[in-house]
Amino acid sequence: EEPDADPCSVWSVFDGPRPSTAGAREGLQIVFAPSADQWIVRRVRQAPEPEALAVVSADRQLAERCRHAGAAVVSPKDFIAHCGVEPA
Repeated sequence: EEPDADPCSVWSVFDGPRPSTAGAREGLQIVFAPSADQWIVRRVRQAPEPEALAVVSADRQLAERCRHAGAAVVSPKDFIAHCGVEPA
């Protein structure tokens, strides 16, 4: 089951089944899917305004598919810099 979309939410999508220890975090939607890439691309394609979405990924194939579907793509490095967090 997919969580309801919040226009200002952050989603983290992982491959595989949900572990029993997975917990929710405020402001973060956590999704486990058989294929995280397919789930992300499907969400972008189904979005009423895909140009309002930003996908954070270093995966070039996923990035291209998301761009083609209308979303912006941000590198993890640029995302972290935008958040004002110092890389470890």
